[in-house]
Amino acid sequence: MSAPTLFIALSTGQNIANLLPILERAEPQDQVLWIESATARKRGWSAGALDVLSDQGVGAIQVETLDDDLPSSVDRLLRTHPLVQTGLSIALIGNGGTKLQMLAAHQALAGRIDALLYNQDHHCAMAVYQGGPAGPVSEHPYRRHGIDLAEVLRCRGTEPVPGTGTRIWPGPAVPAATGFAIDREYTARRHDAVSRHARRQTIVSPRPPRYDDAAALAPQQLRSFRRGIAAAMRQPPEAAPEPRLCASAYYGAFKLDEQARIQARRQQAPSPSEIGPELENAVAVRVLGWLARGERAVSGVQSVWRNVKVRRIGDSTALAELDILFVLRNAVLLHLECKSFDADLKDMDARLAVLQRSTSQLARMAICLPRYTDLPTSDWGGALAQKVDKVLSWSQFPLLGLTFPGQPTHMRDARGVEQRVPAFEDALARWLSPFAEPAP
Repeated sequence: MSAPTLFIALSTGQNIANLLPILERAEPQDQVLWIESATARKRGWSAGALDVLSDQGVGAIQVETLDDDLPSSVDRLLRTHPLVQTGLSIALIGNGGTKLQMLAAHQALAGRIDALLYNQDHHCAMAVYQGGPAGPVSEHPYRRHGIDLAEVLRCRGTEPVPGTGTRIWPGPAVPAATGFAIDREYTARRHDAVSRHARRQTIVSPRPPRYDDAAALAPQQLRSFRRGIAAAMRQPPEAAPEPRLCASAYYGAFKLDEQARIQARRQQAPSPSEIGPELENAVAVRVLGWLARGERAVSGVQSVWRNVKVRRIGDSTALAELDILFVLRNAVLLHLECKSFDADLKDMDARLAVLQRSTSQLARMAICLPRYTDLPTSDWGGALAQKVDKVLSWSQFPLLGLTFPGQPTHMRDARGVEQRVPAFEDALARWLSPFAEPAP
């Protein structure tokens, strides 16, 4: 049995990164010294992380709280702490605290650090600096830790809303494939139906003439109209309602009629179901198919979830709704936002901000839109192509086009410029490849 190890971690807003190296290497005889600054205590950063450590079987945890955030306080604590003086092998977790606090820890432990452990936010591996930050470095893929979505959220003070979130990989929950994004005729019919319905709902009556013009054009109806208003106000028929009241009633009646016509059309012609759920289902099916291929990029994936809603622990209101969510072995979350037609940059920026606040600052997001190269031209097809071009111009959000299996990989846009359209699986692999485990 190896000598006991003392893991030293500085609490931070991204505590999940502190936990992975500890859980990967901790043995029953090891101990953890957890240092909490004044800011960390005020913001409650440690509570969820310490609970997760305990739940994962790490029992010997000693928490030391500081009265401030000064690096000098970290230095004093480590130079005099009894656990540091016991001669245990020391492993310093490099992800915690501020840069200056971590520098102070290095100085206080000069010559005592046996390993500096660092959870990387790109490769799904732990970097090990033997003997401290100046020592030789090696990368070690994660094999032991059991961190998944619930633990990542708990470190952030959040949780899945009960009844939401289905783990589709690994697991038995395999969605059933429909014809959407598989059968070309079925897919075109679904887009056509929704497009026709949308056009019907945007048909409105022509703008009415101005009230003064209408009064001049139809004086007999005007008299009847005014008498009706007078009667409603319980005034004698010869009473003349105030002109602004008549104008307000006139325009209000038009809006009432217009909305009534729209609602009547909706009742007569029920809306076809939205494409959104079918799109999400098609994406989930294709993701599972790609995972089954076992490409190298799959090595970084811990689990895949669908339809997750996130809330503050114990709250009733959902903060974020996530379509397809990848949990990576380094605890980075990747959200694939599925959009059946349109995506607005301001809305996507807001969704990313909410995602990072409610789950992890390291979370990333990509957008999935249908992207077909061999369907007949149509009104909705041209509009969809314009939306795709718009999303392609946003550098912060990768686009993963949901393609037909085997469709042509090149097309010409409206300007005649040839575009390469990668298969969905190829785009997914490109998005996940930077997070794969390091090559052996």
